[in-house]
Amino acid sequence: MKRLLFAAALVVVSACGSDSPTSPSQQSVVTPPRPVYPSLVGAWQGTETSSALGISAACNMSWIVTGQGDANFFGTWQTSGANCGQAGQLAGTVSTNGAISDLNLTATIAPSPCVRVAGTGLFSGVMSANVVTAQASETIRCSQLPSDVTRSITLSMRRQ
Repeated sequence: MKRLLFAAALVVVSACGSDSPTSPSQQSVVTPPRPVYPSLVGAWQGTETSSALGISAACNMSWIVTGQGDANFFGTWQTSGANCGQAGQLAGTVSTNGAISDLNLTATIAPSPCVRVAGTGLFSGVMSANVVTAQASETIRCSQLPSDVTRSITLSMRRQ
């Protein structure tokens, strides 16, 4: 009888002291939250200001950002005003903190007769509240000018 009680106690104690589960455990997978990017989708109005050789010229500019997938946005742009009639496609990247990078304005109507010889032509800047400010610098060669010209371009846009 003592042996039977001892064997029963041994079984109970060994079962209670086990660290391994009796069935496979399920590990919980923690998915980090998706980053939240500021939306640029919508209509924007503002100016494009070019400065070179001590002279500045401004054009009225409008954007229609038609889509955005996470950080990447795209749409159309146009300028108007004296010597400013151009239009085309735009595409760029915005970070979660509103930094704008790789903003590319491709002219499809009235492209410039000048050729970029230095610089990328890509704008970088920041979106804060409903305002985007971005800059680019480039050197261009134009057949009607005696030498290459380095210019800076600033975009100042406000959501409508």
